[in-house]
Amino acid sequence: MICTKLAQNIDNCSATPQRGWEEEAYIFDIEGMTLTKSGNIITDMAAIGSNKVYKVKINGLQPYTGTMIEGAQQLAAMLFNGTASLIVLGNGPTQATIINGLANGRYGIILKQKGVTDNSRFMVIGSEVGAKLATATFESYSEARGWTVTMTEELAINAATFLYKTNVTTTQSLIDSLLPA
Repeated sequence: MICTKLAQNIDNCSATPQRGWEEEAYIFDIEGMTLTKSGNIITDMAAIGSNKVYKVKINGLQPYTGTMIEGAQQLAAMLFNGTASLIVLGNGPTQATIINGLANGRYGIILKQKGVTDNSRFMVIGSEVGAKLATATFESYSEARGWTVTMTEELAINAATFLYKTNVTTTQSLIDSLLPA
């Protein structure tokens, strides 16, 4: 018996190429949210208690440079590592508190793909295992003007996960409803 692994044709003529990220993204503690999933799509997201989703904004022509997903061959299967690169501007007690918080939890990072208006608009790194702080670097004379942070989710089952509820507008409203007032 032949088992088909692909769900559809690999059609490069109709696919929308990914062109980068919007400046605004979001981060949340995965233990503070209930995620409803269907395959590799999160169809709903609800806060547990008073947990929130927080904004991340990186200005510039190429925000979140270094953000990627790569396959990692394991003994029994191919799994995926997702990396999100963030900048925490400045260096003071507030920034140190943010870095300490990132160092002591597992997070989901929602990135908005530029020029995409379908169910792949909002990609989420960290929704399966949780992205952990891999590196946090402050160098006084760097162009980052603050802390350069790398968050990594290791050994996720899905190559990529997306947040999508009905349409892009409804999905954005869902995220907005989870932001602090």
